[in-house]
Amino acid sequence: MPAWHVAVLRSWYERFGAELYYAGSSRLELLVARPPTDRRTAARVAIEQYAYATDDIQDLEQAGDGQVRSHVWSFWWD
Repeated sequence: MPAWHVAVLRSWYERFGAELYYAGSSRLELLVARPPTDRRTAARVAIEQYAYATDDIQDLEQAGDGQVRSHVWSFWWD
């Protein structure tokens, strides 16, 4: 649903400065100005990212320590 994508991306923009810079038919990439740095917030965002793109994120711990703290977030769907 497009509205669901808009809601998620707006939330990430407001909290972390995440801006969409690439959108393809099965992939999105975001530039993140203020990625979460504390473990609790990173863990919560890893769960959000997993719910958003379950095809892409296989390991929540790795997502919380890796992508979530990065300035680039990538998502893909099959």
